Amino acid sequence: MRIVQVLSWYYPENLGGTETYVSGLSKRLVPIGHDLLIAAPQAGLAARRIP
Repeated sequence: MRIVQVLSWYYPENLGGTETYVSGLSKRLVPIGHDLLIAAPQAGLAARRIP
């Protein structure tokens, strides 16, 4: 299954409850076969970044 998780902020700009939850959830979903993408803005970034 393909999953996109969208947040207002993510590491390293912010470290809070939502970011920690999404990180933990992602680490559990990928090993069982899910294709996962986390989408969040990056402060100071002028163009899209795709890892």
